Parts: sequence; structure tokens; C-alpha cells
Amino acid sequence: MQKVVFTPSKLLFTVFLSCFFILHTFAQTEKEKVTKETTTAATSATIKEDLYLSGSATVANNGISLIPLFALGKPSLQFEFIVGKDRLSFEPQWWYAINGKPWAYLLWLRYQLKNEGRFRTRVGIHLGMPFGEGMLLKKHEAITTTYINRYFVTEIAPYFIVNKNLRIGAYYFYSVGLDEGAIKSSQYGAINASISNIKLSETFLLGINPQFYYLNLGGDQGVYTFLNANIYTSKSPFSLTFNLNKKVKTNIEAGKDLDWNIGLVYRFRKSFQRIQ
Repeated sequence: MQKVVFTPSKLLFTVFLSCFFILHTFAQTEKEKVTKETTTAATSATIKEDLYLSGSATVANNGISLIPLFALGKPSLQFEFIVGKDRLSFEPQWWYAINGKPWAYLLWLRYQLKNEGRFRTRVGIHLGMPFGEGMLLKKHEAITTTYINRYFVTEIAPYFIVNKNLRIGAYYFYSVGLDEGAIKSSQYGAINASISNIKLSETFLLGINPQFYYLNLGGDQGVYTFLNANIYTSKSPFSLTFNLNKKVKTNIEAGKDLDWNIGLVYRFRKSFQRIQ
């Protein structure tokens, strides 16, 4: 019988997968508990959202990263969580190949600088940790090893709400490589739009998020178009997502001229409330 080797990366992947469903179950239980409590509370009491927890799990035929030019090139599983209170949120993201091998970890801290009115702005910072593979000479033998290049990233994302189904905005981030093998500096700037609740049928809705972006990687530059589309329903936490990235003009050698993916997304959001 073949021996199954349970590597640390697969163990970590299993832990994250377990934590995702544990958190979801816990949040669901807390929501039901709060609902029962608030039902028996006095009608004159004020209910305020104290803390919220949301997350998503996406399985796709091809993992596409924060910078759409960079794709995993194989099936992926991406976990994203948001824990927030008022304007501040912590948003860790864990991305894996479908076999459990880590692809990248992102640890976001975001703040809603302006969250009222039609014009709003978000700022944020994150530590990015993409994984790579290289050859290492050990005892006169070349072996494959996994390494991490760390990046410190700052972002700003202003946007204007035209109506409840349309908003337009911009996005910019600046990245600094912290390790010797990392790209020393990168810039990403985009003009984007979000169009939601396009009626496909009595049940299904369509959301479209196009963007036109500029990328600078250590002096190499490129311009690209990107489209994200989602088919969803208010009756289910599951949705279908489709992403398409196309080069317009570039001297960056990385990535394909045309790349895409399709995936299944599961989302949840729960709030923890207090009565005053």
C-alpha cells in the first residue's frame, strides 16, 4: 500500500478549510441567538451592529490574483474573510492550488475614510506573501524548494455612487518588495465601474465589473482590460463568477495575452448586535 505523506502545506490547507466552516457555523448560531434575543426585547430598544463577519470561498478552473495579469494557471481554491467594526476591517485572504499547495497569503487592514454620501473612499495596507518554487543545492543534489517573497502594499480606492445599481471609481496601489528576490517597487492604477442587479430572469441577476488598468513592475509597464461578471440570486449564498483579462499594450513579459477563469463562489455575512 502506498504511504500517504501529509505535508505541512496540506495540513495548513486542511486547517483553513476547517476554520472556514467552523466560523460560518458559529456565525450562523450567533445570528440565530441574537435574533431570538432581539425578538423578545422591548420595541423601543435601539439595535446596533457591533461587529460583522463575512467571508467567501471560491473554487475556479484557474486562479486569478489581485493583479489580474498574474494567474495560477491551474485550478484554485481561494478563501477570503472580513472581520470589521464601524469603518475598520481586517481582511485575510488565503489562496491555494486545488491540491492544497499554498499560492499566496494576503493580510489586509482597511479603513473607510469616507463612508457617507455619494462620494466615498477606502484606504488600506496589506502584507502580501506569494509563494514560488526554486532549486536548492543540498549535499550535491538539486532539490525543489518553496519560498516566499514578501510585499508591503498601500492602497486607495475612491468611488462615486451614481445610483443603487451603478458606481464608478478608481483604484491605486503601491507595492514595495521586502525580500531580495522580490520586485522592488510596483504600481497598479485602474478606472473601474460596478453594475449590479441586471435582471436575467425572475430568479437570477447579473453583476458586471469592468476595469481598465495600468501596471508598472520595476520599470516594465503595461495597459490591460479586465472584466468580472457574476450571476447570483438573493435566495442562495452560491454564485457563478467569470473573469477575463486582456493585454492592450505592454512590455511586461509575464502573463498571457488573454486569460480567463470561471468559478463557483460561496459567500456569507453575519452581524453581531447589541441592544441599547
